[in-house]
Amino acid sequence: MINKASFLLCLGLVIAAPVLPGASGATQSTQLDESLLENFSWRSVGPPGAGGRIIDVDVVGEFPYTIFIAGATGGLWRSVNNGVTFEPLFDHEGTNSIGAIAIHPTNPDIIWVGTGENNARNSVSWGDGVYKSTDGGESWTNLGLRDSHHIGDILVDPTDPETVYVAALGHFWGASEERGVYKTTDGGESWERVLFIDENSGVVDLAMDARDSGTLYAAAYQVQRDGFSGGNPETMYGPGSGIYKTSDGGRSWKELTRGLPPGEKGRIGLATSQTDPEIVYAIVQTATSVGAPRDPDIPADPDPAPPRTMRDGGVFRSSDRGESFEWVNGINPRPFYYSQIRVDPSDPDRVYVLGGSVAVSDDGGENFENLRMNVHVDHHDLWIDPANPDHLVLGNDGGLYFSYDRGVTWDFLNQMALGQFYAIDVDMRDPYYIYGGVQDYMSWAGPSATGNSIGITTSDWYKVMTGDGFQVRIDPTDPNIVYAESQGGGLIRHDQRSGQNTRIQPQAPNGDDRYRFNWDTPIHISYHDPATLYMGGNHLFRSRNRGNEWEVISPDLTTYTRSRPDFRDGEPQKVGSASAFAESPINPDLLFVGTDDGNVWMTRDGGTNWTDLTEYFPGLEGKRWVSRIIASRFDEDRAYAAFDGHRNDDFAPHVYMASDGGEHWVSIAANLPDDAPVRVIREDVKNPDLLFLGTEFAAYVSFDRGESWMRLMNGMPTVAVADLVVHPREGDLIAGTHGRSAFVMDISPLQELTPEVAEKDLHLFSVEDAVPFRYRVYTDDQFLGEKRWVAENPPYGATISYLVGATLAAQLADPASDAETEPVIADTGDEASAAAPGDRGNTRATITIRDVDGDLVRELRGPAREGLHRVQWDLRHGPLEQGNAGGRGGGRGRGRGGGRAPLAQPG
Repeated sequence: MINKASFLLCLGLVIAAPVLPGASGATQSTQLDESLLENFSWRSVGPPGAGGRIIDVDVVGEFPYTIFIAGATGGLWRSVNNGVTFEPLFDHEGTNSIGAIAIHPTNPDIIWVGTGENNARNSVSWGDGVYKSTDGGESWTNLGLRDSHHIGDILVDPTDPETVYVAALGHFWGASEERGVYKTTDGGESWERVLFIDENSGVVDLAMDARDSGTLYAAAYQVQRDGFSGGNPETMYGPGSGIYKTSDGGRSWKELTRGLPPGEKGRIGLATSQTDPEIVYAIVQTATSVGAPRDPDIPADPDPAPPRTMRDGGVFRSSDRGESFEWVNGINPRPFYYSQIRVDPSDPDRVYVLGGSVAVSDDGGENFENLRMNVHVDHHDLWIDPANPDHLVLGNDGGLYFSYDRGVTWDFLNQMALGQFYAIDVDMRDPYYIYGGVQDYMSWAGPSATGNSIGITTSDWYKVMTGDGFQVRIDPTDPNIVYAESQGGGLIRHDQRSGQNTRIQPQAPNGDDRYRFNWDTPIHISYHDPATLYMGGNHLFRSRNRGNEWEVISPDLTTYTRSRPDFRDGEPQKVGSASAFAESPINPDLLFVGTDDGNVWMTRDGGTNWTDLTEYFPGLEGKRWVSRIIASRFDEDRAYAAFDGHRNDDFAPHVYMASDGGEHWVSIAANLPDDAPVRVIREDVKNPDLLFLGTEFAAYVSFDRGESWMRLMNGMPTVAVADLVVHPREGDLIAGTHGRSAFVMDISPLQELTPEVAEKDLHLFSVEDAVPFRYRVYTDDQFLGEKRWVAENPPYGATISYLVGATLAAQLADPASDAETEPVIADTGDEASAAAPGDRGNTRATITIRDVDGDLVRELRGPAREGLHRVQWDLRHGPLEQGNAGGRGGGRGRGRGGGRAPLAQPG
């Protein structure tokens, strides 16, 4: 390893600058703004095989190798080579949550995107309207319907592609007006709402008659989620749900009821036959048990058959364009999450129903059987090739699959990192590994860097736990001991050496009410004792022996109750649990707990006595889900708390700081945008003023402890940033996103960027250790073609960062100055040399590297304009290869350590 101290003493940073009258000299006022961050970029590290819910698939019939897929929170992707490679098309818009896509029937460069996932599940994100691209996704225009929040479907009229219909669901957590069916006849320049039910009911699905594009069917849906529950929607049925039909392009509608079950309905999915437009299928969720639906014109049977339970609905078929329906089968798995039905475009009797499995019928829905499939579960869309019904494209919670034999065998396409992390952690290996739990796809671990010349590959990531993945924590003294949990507090202790899993979730004593745990339960390894664990439920639990035994150290910290018919006895039940926990790194007895029903508690004596802080947060109108609490590592009296209000139809950022032991909290939302619910706040490990924030659509950084915020999004798409971790050794910030897997950013210079540093004319930041080595070429990774995923390694060598102040940069950029020049030297050590003046406006910074004997090793050149710059040294004598100077080069780290000059000697 190259010794860090020896290089720091031998680095010189020099810029030849004009001496102008009135120059301030050594310091000047530099405002910290986002331009300082332009050379800091996120690096995607995967994993790619960790799922990522695919919500919609579209393939243009005339271009069968051009495939579009939409992630629930992963954006829009396109392949033009039948899935060999995919490219993202929707990375920098207002949201990355998508509910529906539609492609122009003859021009695949015209793309419609309806934002906001259409499944009202607990982790759903929302959108900001309808977008359109006319250049294949190179640019996008938001065409309005911004308050629709969730788009159920989009249909383009095949006879007039300027005519488009949009199914708008509206808000999932409250009443809203922008719901129903919207129509444009001018390509989105204007919209007309042609169907409206009420402020609590939207439209989730559309179907069009194959022979008459003016005849459409719409599935209205009344649904609303509860603000403090992570379970199913509170309202899943209602009088606003039903099937509507228009025969005149939306000018008039009628509700279809004949043959459908009476009573309140829930989610409905629709499909029409392409070969026989008389046939319409509906998969219907109903709220009550009823008898077999009967024709109202036929007298009731005096000896009726036993009632058929319709609570989970069933499949209905119409042979007269919806005028009447007939019940054909009771299949309807988990309706609020699926309700997807498809008809083979060449065979009106072959019907697919999507759910946890894919069920298929060849007799018009009378009988179904599950396909035998070696694929992930939870299916949301199925495209059937109209020219070849053996060709299927399937999107589910695990990603994307192709079949070419009608579902007998499947190909998994895992070239996209779409993992939906809930939480992440890191270990102290070198290189360190990243751990995290992923929605519906287990908990994973993978390296931040490899010695492989091509980068990080799919096979570098591995699973540490099954089930839905959530919190993961690594023993700081032994990276082989991993604590991982699945939904509802299903906690295990995993030994990476033996593979042994030990279940350690706290269990209520016999006779006591069972403990309640959140969908995403907080767990924590004590900063003061690695054998001490904390776990939050409706109580706070503590173990002194790595989870073998637990003690309850708090009363029930929740207060919220609600009543629903499917709760036992129909009586109100408590449903709250802990959603956030913090232990002080300074005082082991100082603990904080936040709950999903909006309570905040603190104890100063390790759990003996608790103080309710819930009312101490000014400007918070009502209770909000507590998304994060942080106890400062620099000051025992300082703490941070964040609240996520979107579950209460409140999308503002709520983030607070206390500086007096929790007695008074002040908002530090400052200049955050109005639509930025906060998921995580994180304090830096070295700089007490440096904070990081993850919101529903972006990451942010503050250099002044929350007085102002800047976006930190270079290299990262618009996505929900679910968790952030600062590696204590490497100076890396790691982000776990809910839709695009994990990212890493080297922030070590930012940790030194104090106001004093920012005021300097010139500053050279500390240089981290650099390890010279040769990348290896793994034969298993060669000659595999392009159908694979590879992520960047960190840049090879040493990254040298320096700051040029505004005053100095202005002097250097003045072409009219004829003043004398003298070197401006950063205060970096004993050795430095003057740079040649060069041409005005084209001055470069010179970084001189000498060995411990003072002999010249290398000179590097970089920009001298205002800002924070980064130059990469490949640890060799001689010049860098062209293109490596002046930025944070290194690319994927390919090759064997840079140019052909010899490596510098460590020491």
